[in-house]
Amino acid sequence: MNVLGLDVGFSITKATNSFCLLNVDEARKEIGLVERAGRFLRSDTPELFRGLSRSYPEIRWVSVDAPLTPLRLTLRPKSGRSVDKRFSKGVFHGSRRGPQPGSISVPLQGWPLYEAGMDIVENLREARLGDYVEFADFGKEASTGVIECIPKLTQALLVPLETVRERRGTVDDYLFPLLFDKEGPYRSVLDRALGDYGFSTQVEALISEISSAPRRHHEELAAVVAAVQGALVAIGRASVVGRDGDSEGYYALPHRGAWNSDWSRAFESTRAAAADGVDIIDLGARSSLESPDAGPAVSRPNTAYGRLVDELERFVAERDWEQFHSPKNLAMALSVEVAEIVEHFQWLTEEQSHDLTPAKLAEIRQEIGDVMIYLAELADKFGIDPVEAAGAKVEINKEKYPAALVKGKADKYTEYLR
Repeated sequence: MNVLGLDVGFSITKATNSFCLLNVDEARKEIGLVERAGRFLRSDTPELFRGLSRSYPEIRWVSVDAPLTPLRLTLRPKSGRSVDKRFSKGVFHGSRRGPQPGSISVPLQGWPLYEAGMDIVENLREARLGDYVEFADFGKEASTGVIECIPKLTQALLVPLETVRERRGTVDDYLFPLLFDKEGPYRSVLDRALGDYGFSTQVEALISEISSAPRRHHEELAAVVAAVQGALVAIGRASVVGRDGDSEGYYALPHRGAWNSDWSRAFESTRAAAADGVDIIDLGARSSLESPDAGPAVSRPNTAYGRLVDELERFVAERDWEQFHSPKNLAMALSVEVAEIVEHFQWLTEEQSHDLTPAKLAEIRQEIGDVMIYLAELADKFGIDPVEAAGAKVEINKEKYPAALVKGKADKYTEYLR
């Protein structure tokens, strides 16, 4: 089957639209290149689509990078779609350098892009390349049609939150080489999202070309990501987030089992707090979503520690404090709380430090609780289980301090190397 990816622009005079046509070979488990990414003028759209329809009758999915709705709106709404709002909350918001989507309620960009996208949908229908797939249809296992994607979210959800925040330039341009290029640090994550499927040599060559100058190839880049997202839908390794309604919509995204845990937790936090009707449909019924290294999006043990971290996450989300909990701030807060424990023992003798009053012990207990809270939050930022880390450190210390050599001595290990 073939999958068409479209990046939509709203300029009348410039070629800000782009397309890329991929083939999904189910027998060979390969995603191949049919038509390399290229730009086109908005006025050339009908002729281009008719040509694609005649040449490639096996186009099953068309993945469009533009906001769409089941029925075309004639007036710009005062408020945007629910899915756009959902992915604008908390750490997704642009003020926190998150991958916030646009809104069709914004007059200078969101609304013109929406109108251009709905024009594209009409052109696709006229060229018999497919009809718009409504959100509810995914629950009925739709097998062909026109879908909405958002390339910057397709990419951002697969990498750590801090990687998105530290970007230079746009989310799309910065992340593409990191995620798609064969030598990119997160390519293994994309491979996991694709499961048994891989790219052909022609697709790899196109990815390498775009990765060398992503800003120059911005439109082509978005079309490639849109096409790959369409392929993820085609092979059943996608999740669709959205809501039913004539003025609503959705995003086709990588399967949430492949999302980085930072974004999974952030999404679940907004989901718990919202009553916006936004839901998520997993398309895993079409193929196995299990891979040897695949794990749940949020992998915490069902232990006292794991439950603590889950509770802390809810606590922070309910108060919208995630914006303040950067690794730097958490490390500083941790050091302050440790100092508050020290303060309770300041000026005590060795003997007095062993003989605390119940009231003093209760105060120290709270300070130790504060230390654990900040330590757990800091460790979770980097996916570190402090219990496992401590166990590993004990093994290292066994090597540094052999019992037979250091028993009863308090010197640093370097003293025994002399």
